[in-house]
Amino acid sequence: MFKAWQVHAAGQPTDVMRIGQVDLPPLEAGQMRVRAAGACLGLPDYFMCTAEYPAMPSPYPFTSGQEVVGTVIAVGADVKTPVGTRVMGMTDFWRGLGSLGEECIVAEDEVNPAPDFIDDAAAASFRIAYHTGYLGVVRNGRAKAGETMLVLGAAGGTGAAAIQVGKAVGLTVIAVAGADDKLTYCAELGADHVIDHRVQNVPEMVMGITGGRGADLIYDPVGGKAGEEAMGCIAMEGRFLVVGFASGKWPSIECWHTLGRNCSLVGVYAGRSFGGDVHTQVHEALMEFYRDGRIRSLTTRTIGFEDVPAALQALPSSTQIGRTVVIY
Repeated sequence: MFKAWQVHAAGQPTDVMRIGQVDLPPLEAGQMRVRAAGACLGLPDYFMCTAEYPAMPSPYPFTSGQEVVGTVIAVGADVKTPVGTRVMGMTDFWRGLGSLGEECIVAEDEVNPAPDFIDDAAAASFRIAYHTGYLGVVRNGRAKAGETMLVLGAAGGTGAAAIQVGKAVGLTVIAVAGADDKLTYCAELGADHVIDHRVQNVPEMVMGITGGRGADLIYDPVGGKAGEEAMGCIAMEGRFLVVGFASGKWPSIECWHTLGRNCSLVGVYAGRSFGGDVHTQVHEALMEFYRDGRIRSLTTRTIGFEDVPAALQALPSSTQIGRTVVIY
C-alpha cells in the first residue's frame, strides 16, 4: 500500500481530491511498476477532476497524473527494461493508475530511459510537451529551416516546447501570449517576435511581420476563437497544427477554409498511436537537443505532495507559466 491522491467525484480539485492508501493491480504483459520521484501536473489532470476530459478514467475514485520520472520496481511479462532503471514518460492514467501517487503503472513503450544529465524536475515535465512539440513541428509539420511558425499559448507547456524545438531546427518563431511576464518568458525561450493578444490583432501582426506571406506553421494548443482567427494568417501551403484545446473548445475550422491557401490541417498527438519505435526516435533526438543546450527544462515550479490539489486548481488561471512538477 502507498499514498496517492484520488479523485472521488466531479468538481474542483480542492473539493474532490483526497489522499488515500491504495495499491495497484497485477501487472499485465508489457507493463512496469514505477516508484515515482516526480510527477508533472497538466491541464488534463484538472479536466479529469471536473469530468471534462474526453477520456475519463473510470470508476471513481481514481488517481490521475499523466507524466512521471522514477525507478522501475517490478515488471510484467515480455518487458525488456531491467528493474532499477530510471525512466521518464507517460503513465497508465487512462485506468486511473497515474503518477499523483507514490507508485504508478506505465507501459514499457510509453516511457524512455532518463539519462543522468536530466534531473527529476526536468524529466517529469518532458514527455508530453516535448514529444508533442517535436511530432508537431518536425515529423507531422515537416518544418524546414527558414520557415516561420506562429505559436499560440506560447507560455504554456506545449507552446514553450514548440518555441524551442522550432528554434532548434532553424525556424523564425512568433509567440502569442497574454501577459507581460509571459511575453518576456517567450522571448527568453528564443521567440523572434512576441504578440500580446490582449491588445494586438494576431493575424494582422503576423501578416505584418511576414510581409504579407503569413505563417508556414501555426501551432495551436489553445483552440477555440484563438485558433479560428489564426487560420486567417496561414501562408500558402501552410500547415495548421491541431494540438489541444486549453481554451476548453476545439477550433471550428471548415474544410473549405483550406482551399484558398492550399493549406493543411494536421493532427498532433503524442500518445500511443505512433508506437514505441517512433517515440524512441523522437526521444533520442530530443535528448541530443537537451544535452547540447538547444532546449531546456520547461519546469518553472516544484511543489510538495500535499500541495497537489491547490496547484491543480490554479492551472487554468491566466497566470500559469511553464510547468509545475510534484517532487516526492
